[in-house]
Amino acid sequence: MERVNQKLLYLVEGAKRQGRVDWFHTCLGVLMGLSIDLAFNDDQRQTVFNLLKTAVTGAIKFLE
Repeated sequence: MERVNQKLLYLVEGAKRQGRVDWFHTCLGVLMGLSIDLAFNDDQRQTVFNLLKTAVTGAIKFLE
Protein backbone atom coordinates (compact mmCIF):
# COMPACT_ATOMS: atom_id res chain seq x y z
CA MET A 1 0.00 0.00 0.00
CA GLU A 2 2.88 2.36 0.74
CA ARG A 3 4.14 2.09 -2.85
CA VAL A 4 0.65 2.78 -4.22
CA ASN A 5 0.27 5.83 -1.98
CA GLN A 6 3.68 7.15 -3.07
CA LYS A 7 2.75 6.81 -6.73
CA LEU A 8 -0.63 8.50 -6.23
CA LEU A 9 1.06 11.37 -4.41
CA TYR A 10 3.52 11.63 -7.32
CA LEU A 11 0.56 11.98 -9.71
CA VAL A 12 -1.06 14.66 -7.54
CA GLU A 13 2.18 16.64 -7.46
CA GLY A 14 2.66 16.09 -11.19
CA ALA A 15 -0.73 17.62 -11.90
CA LYS A 16 0.57 20.88 -10.41
CA ARG A 17 3.64 21.10 -12.66
CA GLN A 18 2.57 19.43 -15.92
CA GLY A 19 0.09 20.19 -18.64
CA ARG A 20 -2.91 17.92 -19.13
CA VAL A 21 -1.45 15.85 -21.96
CA ASP A 22 1.90 15.38 -20.23
CA TRP A 23 0.19 14.46 -16.96
CA PHE A 24 -2.03 11.96 -18.78
CA HIS A 25 1.05 10.25 -20.23
CA THR A 26 2.71 10.24 -16.82
CA CYS A 27 -0.45 8.75 -15.32
CA LEU A 28 -0.50 5.96 -17.89
CA GLY A 29 3.13 5.15 -17.14
CA VAL A 30 2.59 5.14 -13.39
CA LEU A 31 -0.50 2.94 -13.64
CA MET A 32 1.28 0.52 -15.95
CA GLY A 33 4.25 0.37 -13.60
CA LEU A 34 2.05 -0.24 -10.58
CA SER A 35 0.17 -2.96 -12.43
CA ILE A 36 3.41 -4.74 -13.20
CA ASP A 37 4.66 -4.30 -9.62
CA LEU A 38 1.47 -5.72 -8.14
CA ALA A 39 0.91 -8.52 -10.65
CA PHE A 40 4.29 -10.22 -10.74
CA ASN A 41 6.93 -11.52 -8.37
CA ASP A 42 10.52 -10.23 -8.66
CA ASP A 43 11.67 -12.73 -11.30
CA GLN A 44 8.57 -12.25 -13.44
CA ARG A 45 8.84 -8.47 -13.13
CA GLN A 46 12.45 -8.55 -14.35
CA THR A 47 11.46 -10.71 -17.33
CA VAL A 48 8.64 -8.34 -18.30
CA PHE A 49 10.94 -5.33 -17.92
CA ASN A 50 13.59 -6.93 -20.13
CA LEU A 51 10.98 -7.78 -22.75
CA LEU A 52 9.67 -4.21 -22.81
CA LYS A 53 13.21 -2.82 -22.90
CA THR A 54 14.09 -4.99 -25.88
CA ALA A 55 10.91 -3.99 -27.71
CA VAL A 56 11.44 -0.27 -27.12
CA THR A 57 15.12 -0.45 -28.07
CA GLY A 58 14.21 -2.24 -31.29
CA ALA A 59 11.53 0.35 -32.10
CA ILE A 60 13.95 3.24 -31.50
CA LYS A 61 16.59 1.67 -33.74
CA PHE A 62 13.95 1.17 -36.43
CA LEU A 63 13.04 4.88 -36.29
CA GLU A 64 16.64 6.04 -36.77
